Amino acid sequence: MGIKIFNTLTGKKEEFIPREEGKVYMYVCGPTVYNHIHIGNAHSYLVFDVIKRYLIYQGYKVIHVQNITDIEDRIINQSIEENLSTTDISRKYEPAFWMVSDMLNILRPDFSPKATEHIDEMIEMIRVLINKGYAYISNGSVYFSVEKFNGYGKLSKKNINELIEGKRACVVAGKKKPYDFALWKASKPGEPRWNTPWGEGRPGWHIECSAMSLKYLDMGFDIHGGGKDLIFPHHENEIAQSEAYSGSEPFVQYWIHNGFMNIDKVKMSKSLKNWVFAKDVLEMYNPNVVRIMSLNTHYRNDVDYTPRVLEACNQAYEKLLNTIHDINITLSQEEQKSESSLLDEISHLEKEISNLKTNFEDAMDDDFNTAKALSYIFKFAKKINKIIHLKSLKLTPKIKQILTKAKNMIIELASVLGLDLRIYISGTIKAVSKVDGSLTYEKKLEDELNNIASKIYEKVVKLYPQDAAKLSPSNISKLNLEDSIEVILSLRSKAREKKNWFFADNIRKKLKEIGISIKDTPSGTKWRFS
Repeated sequence: MGIKIFNTLTGKKEEFIPREEGKVYMYVCGPTVYNHIHIGNAHSYLVFDVIKRYLIYQGYKVIHVQNITDIEDRIINQSIEENLSTTDISRKYEPAFWMVSDMLNILRPDFSPKATEHIDEMIEMIRVLINKGYAYISNGSVYFSVEKFNGYGKLSKKNINELIEGKRACVVAGKKKPYDFALWKASKPGEPRWNTPWGEGRPGWHIECSAMSLKYLDMGFDIHGGGKDLIFPHHENEIAQSEAYSGSEPFVQYWIHNGFMNIDKVKMSKSLKNWVFAKDVLEMYNPNVVRIMSLNTHYRNDVDYTPRVLEACNQAYEKLLNTIHDINITLSQEEQKSESSLLDEISHLEKEISNLKTNFEDAMDDDFNTAKALSYIFKFAKKINKIIHLKSLKLTPKIKQILTKAKNMIIELASVLGLDLRIYISGTIKAVSKVDGSLTYEKKLEDELNNIASKIYEKVVKLYPQDAAKLSPSNISKLNLEDSIEVILSLRSKAREKKNWFFADNIRKKLKEIGISIKDTPSGTKWRFS
């Protein structure tokens, strides 16, 4: 069937045909680095991360550009508020943006150009627009003459008359028409400035994205993305100035716009002061939970951000982890040579694995329907969960093969959505490859586990002296992660046997703090990385 994309420009789903076979050129409007990003900002980057991941999954090489706006009105205002230069403001908040982006497992763009490093390209573009008669100079500023561009409004479906009505109350001195927009702004005292043929000043917001996207992707690139609030005026203005500058069209083939993240049915926005910083949400929830919240709704629809929604996503994620963890436990059992009595169930599961892949791809091919794709993964996990908990299940070579295949399929498709479950590929933390600061994740967790062991060692010496040697610093330091956890859990089981519930619960809480969840079952205590 191929991928179909809802193109904002045409208002309908269209078959995706990139301009160059096997390659996709994509530009996504990046952050204005004047503060920490809120969870609504992060939602947009998660949407386009999944689009990029799926295109890669389907064999495309994606050339991804995402700009950094480091000169703009809000940055200037923030610099005044914090008594810092605009350069210092952007240097402060750009690393904070990338930190959140990395925590959310968002793939880095191939190019992340900064506006201030592309001033020459903007000046040249404005010069051409002036020479062609599409722009005019007024009091040191340069404005784009909207009525000179015949195609204005084709993205937002707005016409000139609507623009006149909307701009009557906000006439700016120097504009020929109220709906004309600034390409270059004359400098004001204390603002950053650059020299141009028409005087000192700084670029307008819209020209930045046109200049940078054209430099790295050229005219007619495949995908331009951003939130639906950017359709007008930002993206509409980008089209006008880019097509007027180049003398050709289209500027972009497919325009993709994501819905808002709302609080109490109102768009999350710093201007409305109803935002929640993404970094604060990530202190409370696993990044995969936040990603599930974003992807559990079709990208063109709005997402409601509430504690209830987040908690529901957290529970869904927990169930998925429990299923994979329980598969690993099943696979670790001793193989049985006898035939299983579950031949029909296992045969059906083998077909379901193939169906899962087909259904997942069909959902994603249909305008990147992540909500439907996620639902297929969760339903499949639920079916596996029922089978592996049947008392009559015996781990024959055939069942082991199919369960391994099922687990790997879940992990593979989840990774297409950016859900990082690699920790469960082998059933141990050895599969983790990410880096946290200067320590690997594994080394950091070992240190935290040793810290917990040392804290409870003195208590164990008093309560269970015969078992204390196992938890001694000298012994724990020799053990790997899994064995260290098992030692701590064996002492917790001892505490539960002796009905020392407070001590047992304290161990559970300390393990939970470092990302290890435990579950008491009739067959013993199970643990997993959360």
